[in-house]
Amino acid sequence: MNKTQFNNKYLFKLKSNLNIDDKKEDIKMLNNGSLLFYRYYPLTDKYTIKNILDSIIHFSDPCKFNDPFDSFVGIEMNDVIRRVLIPQFEEIFKNTILASLIPLSTIDDIDDGTANIIKNEIGLDELIVKYDNEEICEEVIFDTIFKYVMNIMKPIVNDSFEKIGLNFEEMFTLFWESNYVQNELKNIKDTGTSTLPDNIIQNMNIGLDVMSEHCKSKKEKLRFKKNKKEFSILIDDLGKKIKESFLKNYKILCLTNSYDKKLMWSHYADKHNGICVEYDFDIVSEDLVATLFPVSYSNNRPIINYRQIFDKKDELKNEILKSMLIKSKDWSYENEWRVLLPNSFLDDNYNYTSPKIKRIYFGANVTEKRYNYLVKKIKKYDSTIECIKLKLNYKNFELEKEE
Repeated sequence: MNKTQFNNKYLFKLKSNLNIDDKKEDIKMLNNGSLLFYRYYPLTDKYTIKNILDSIIHFSDPCKFNDPFDSFVGIEMNDVIRRVLIPQFEEIFKNTILASLIPLSTIDDIDDGTANIIKNEIGLDELIVKYDNEEICEEVIFDTIFKYVMNIMKPIVNDSFEKIGLNFEEMFTLFWESNYVQNELKNIKDTGTSTLPDNIIQNMNIGLDVMSEHCKSKKEKLRFKKNKKEFSILIDDLGKKIKESFLKNYKILCLTNSYDKKLMWSHYADKHNGICVEYDFDIVSEDLVATLFPVSYSNNRPIINYRQIFDKKDELKNEILKSMLIKSKDWSYENEWRVLLPNSFLDDNYNYTSPKIKRIYFGANVTEKRYNYLVKKIKKYDSTIECIKLKLNYKNFELEKEE
């Protein structure tokens, strides 16, 4: 059994359906046959020794971790566009817009009632007058048809955009200039017949030419690049809101599987001036065993999609829980395990009853005076705790126990 298989087996299992002894055996399989776990502390924190003497252990707020990627799902941006926005656009475009535009190329009589309604809606009467007076403006043609289509689509799809904080007009402009729309508009032109007044066909042709060239200028490219950047920011902000809204209900206890990790001593135990506490998870409340999981390391972030955000809340919850147990490979040296507890299990300061402490390791830079002082206090609290002073090995880059 690997870490992923372990988490899939136990992560979503209710405690009532969980065999604690079976889980302990599986934990030992992944942890070198041991139920011992370790946590590094700085002695500069006034609560480090106090919590030991008060038999409590402090849980951390995942929204305040030093790694901004930690427990932060990515949102499949292309999925949002591909699965939700574009299909809505295409459906409306085909069923509503094309149904209105195509008759322009098939009517026999320009005075037909249907044709007049369409002309009025799009504003072609004004364009025809301008064309006849040789005042036709290509940008006016583009803007007129563009606005007509956009105004039809906006009330139908705007709710989807508001859910994720997108600007409809900016996204529609990107959509309008896509190959899909350009091809569809060319299909309209290709259905034209000779019975249509030449001026309308020519206007449509001019308009299509303008559309196909519209986003080629440097100015337009820069604008669309800015829109895409803003869209990415919106998606990122949505991910942060999802993270904060869910993770605020959980706190995390971060542990590891060894006391002699040099980088951990440097990063979490005040440059070897702190301590490392050894906890025995064979002598611990079932709540802590039930919510203990290994962290996996990957080059890829956990990803969620639009459907999970808005339609599949249970699925979303599961994916975010999984994300709390996946970190970048840059952190793999930690060999981390995590206890995930809901706030309701903790006191107001995010504390919980401590697991049994077997040993406390003191960093190589802890002075002898301080070591003796703290050992005396700890032994008075629990004489069974073994206190061990570490030192630097003079032959290699290793830590060893003082005799």
